[in-house]
Amino acid sequence: PFVLLALCRSAKKKHLAKIMGVMFLLSLVWKAVGCVYFKDSLYLRFDYRISGLILGGFVAAFMQGGGKLPEYKIPLAVFFALFLLCLWTSVPRISWSFALGVTVTEIFTALLIYAVMSDHANAVVKFLGSTVPAYLGRISYGIYLYHYPIAAYTIVGRDWTVTLPVTIILTLAVASLSYFVVERPALEFAKRYKTKY
Repeated sequence: PFVLLALCRSAKKKHLAKIMGVMFLLSLVWKAVGCVYFKDSLYLRFDYRISGLILGGFVAAFMQGGGKLPEYKIPLAVFFALFLLCLWTSVPRISWSFALGVTVTEIFTALLIYAVMSDHANAVVKFLGSTVPAYLGRISYGIYLYHYPIAAYTIVGRDWTVTLPVTIILTLAVASLSYFVVERPALEFAKRYKTKY
């Protein structure tokens, strides 16, 4: 992250997206190396997940530099098919499958962010603004916090086909509870405290 920050401050805008693109490709090579040499610790390694951060930097630099992709509209069915592909390939059954899943998810997310940020009005953007995705966005921090401990507990001695739905249901329940019992009251308290002082 510090190298990325220094790079953003020192590189010329017109070269930044190209540099970030090369860094993303190098991070994919490192991920492939990790599949061979670090099989047992891939999920927990920060260097293994750096490609998503670099790809996000690439999208930002690309858009800030005036780069444009051809206008495309993603049909809602394709959106859900890609989402399911991300879920399926991210299941850590074997290291290359997990690596592929993380990479597919990163690329899909980058394209989705680009579509939303470039004001391409389409069914996906409208869907993401609807009630269920907006609610998932509100509880997303809880989902991020609780999914791993819940998955680690539920996976013991079970097949992933059982673990995945149980983990999703429990994570959504705990994240929702956390949002209403902890996060929302804390945010309201912070607002009152800020206006009071």
